[in-house]
Amino acid sequence: MWIWPRALPLGEIFGADWDLGDTRARFLTLTGQWHSRHPSPAAVNGHAVGLQPGQWMWHPPGHSIYACHTYEMPEEDWLEVTIRMEIADYSPGHCRISATLAVACRCESGHGQHTIVETSWRSGGPAATLDALTTVLRSTDQWLAGSRRPDWWRRQAGLT
Repeated sequence: MWIWPRALPLGEIFGADWDLGDTRARFLTLTGQWHSRHPSPAAVNGHAVGLQPGQWMWHPPGHSIYACHTYEMPEEDWLEVTIRMEIADYSPGHCRISATLAVACRCESGHGQHTIVETSWRSGGPAATLDALTTVLRSTDQWLAGSRRPDWWRRQAGLT
């Protein structure tokens, strides 16, 4: 289900400490800043299609959330940047935070999605998790500073 960050039941997903005012406020600030740096999807006939800018995906009762930005080009390839936060089942009280930059394409070899770069962190408690999220978001900014064009990333990865 796509949901706005303010409506995410962070305490239900990650534990009661996430319902504390400072933790929730910091999470909302980080997600708001990240989404403000990315374009909105194109509207069709003046109506937004599907995912709205700033929404996150949550699979109840799954203990994970994610958000994605897509950069499409006329060549039919597109670039996706995805942020994911989830409980680390093997380590109670810890979360995994990750980001991937992938080129999705209709190429002849390996048709589909090619992960170009990714980063992943594991942390314990909300403060450390939000510190890791800050680092992950900086990584996505650095990746996209190189280019937001899928053809550029395809060349960098040696995809033909």
